[in-house]
Amino acid sequence: MNGSLFIPLHQAQKSLLLAMFDNRKEFNDPTFYDVSSWNLEDAYDLDMARGVKLDIDVLSTEPPALDKLTFKAEAVALLINWQQDSAALLLEQLLEKNIHVKFAAKPFSIRVNGKEQHYPAGSLQIPLKQSKSSFEKLKSIIAQFQRHHPIDIASVNTSASSSGIDLGSPDFHSIKPVKPLIITGYGVDESEAGELWYYLDTKLGIPTTLVDTTRVSQIPLGEYTHVLLPGGHYSSMNEVFARKLGQFASKGGVVIAQKGALSWLNKNHLLKADLKESRFFKLLFDSSDLSFGDKDTLSARQSIGGAILELKLDTSHPLSFGMPDSKLPILKNKALGFEDSSTPFSQVAKYAQRPLLSGYLAKEYQRSLSESPAMLVEPRGKGAVVLLIDNLMFRNIWLGSEKVYANALYFIPALN
Repeated sequence: MNGSLFIPLHQAQKSLLLAMFDNRKEFNDPTFYDVSSWNLEDAYDLDMARGVKLDIDVLSTEPPALDKLTFKAEAVALLINWQQDSAALLLEQLLEKNIHVKFAAKPFSIRVNGKEQHYPAGSLQIPLKQSKSSFEKLKSIIAQFQRHHPIDIASVNTSASSSGIDLGSPDFHSIKPVKPLIITGYGVDESEAGELWYYLDTKLGIPTTLVDTTRVSQIPLGEYTHVLLPGGHYSSMNEVFARKLGQFASKGGVVIAQKGALSWLNKNHLLKADLKESRFFKLLFDSSDLSFGDKDTLSARQSIGGAILELKLDTSHPLSFGMPDSKLPILKNKALGFEDSSTPFSQVAKYAQRPLLSGYLAKEYQRSLSESPAMLVEPRGKGAVVLLIDNLMFRNIWLGSEKVYANALYFIPALN
């Protein structure tokens, strides 16, 4: 495919290269103190082929050049494929400058420079007639962005698509500016809080408020659009804040919670789905015929140091927009799962029938997690609660799934 990377195997760093893309599921010893697989093919959600032989004539040392955007007099809108890595950063910069941007809830095709171009759901539309900004200002923002970031932007001179929704369809939803708050402090996993902060602040350039658990009850949540709860036990958080958080969502706010934060939401009746927690999973392991000497081996099998599992996405849901296909590799390192949800249309992703892609995970976990929910969006009044069983931002190297958080920020509010 044009634009693909070719990495030769015969090189001085061959051993490192093989280790970076190592994919194994069988181990002599199940004891792991940390992650059992670092396969970058899965971390970056790459479309990768191994053992390829190519003619040197088709290879180039220069990256493919993107077409430069030209603004034609008859143009009505700009279109951006949301699957591009820098699309979310551009969107945030446009919103901060009061540029009106919409996203497509359904796919469509339209003619661009005489050729038909397909745009998946989640693609952005920037109408060139702006009520709060001039054409010259928009042109300047786009030109400056393209000087620093690789992104393909198309200009179209018609609102009529050749298939799918038209640009004037109500299935294009306006995107509102976001103002997120991350809960930190005692009872919150500091690594996960830092990962979320880094993504929002550094990668997207969103001014983000961090509030300690001891002060969060005093904060007027109505000033924010999203409240993010990283993993943790949240034992210092009381029922008063839980009610306040529920009211925040009911009035139109979005709560994004992951891993251990789901247990706290469940205890405070902010979660409709039922959880399978560590006690449930431990009962799956038969210890009736084990000796005292087998205790450490059993403990190692029950531990999840970190394994790569496959999720199956509902690609029609806005939380999964921007993903290249329905397969999403994630890193799992906590014994936690959902029971089947009874809330209609809430399931965004489930574990694959055979979930393990790479690393070590006991068969008991694999069977129990198989085809069970992994990502849910539960409506709550005018808002929503986004529920993630796993940390999709793992150590900020899991780039293949970080767009889920951008979708939760920009697209989920439009569902209500």
